[in-house]
Amino acid sequence: MMYQATLVIVSVLLWNLGEAPSAQSKRLELYVFGSDSCGPCKRFIADYVSDEDGLRSYIDKYFKADLGKKSPHYFRTVIDENGKWSHPKRVAEFEKVTGHTITSIPVFWVRGRRSCLLGYGIPKDLLEHLSKGKK
Repeated sequence: MMYQATLVIVSVLLWNLGEAPSAQSKRLELYVFGSDSCGPCKRFIADYVSDEDGLRSYIDKYFKADLGKKSPHYFRTVIDENGKWSHPKRVAEFEKVTGHTITSIPVFWVRGRRSCLLGYGIPKDLLEHLSKGKK
């Protein structure tokens, strides 16, 4: 049975904090490949929403926000039962840049970086990964 995975850009409403569009456009993009039924994916979302160990605060500070009306926002790319992504170009970019294919979830990737984090346990591990190469 094929799982339904999603590609998620973790984002927040920085406009509410008064951030200028030029500063917003310079932020990095964080992609989270996951699934609605994945336990670790659900744990990440819960930790993000509750700002466990400062996870949301860190992501809000350094990563690009969606300019929608609700927070947090997630852009989803769903994989169907035939293994087809609804946004295959983003998946192809991930595979080309990192040299990895998605075989398990969640996967955390900062767009453009060669490295990614496979799996999710605690916010500290993700924060450590995200802080590598921070400008």
